[in-house]
Amino acid sequence: FYVLSFSTGMITGCAFAVVSFSVRDTAAGGRLYAFDLAGSFIGAFLTAIVFIPVLGIRESLLLVAGIKIISAFLIFFIRNE
Repeated sequence: FYVLSFSTGMITGCAFAVVSFSVRDTAAGGRLYAFDLAGSFIGAFLTAIVFIPVLGIRESLLLVAGIKIISAFLIFFIRNE
């Protein structure tokens, strides 16, 4: 459990760092951080209040995995254009 928690935290932190370095406008850092916090709030809220009680843990994990696969797909193809 500790290794899994550490790994997901490390991946999330690295993803935020990569996005921060890709933004060329230095004033956008505060907005980027605000969007990151807002997204984490909305994700935690929806997961705890909607997804797990309605779908269950297994289906919620599959839904989140699907969302991450779609976002990785979009990032890959938008960046390669």
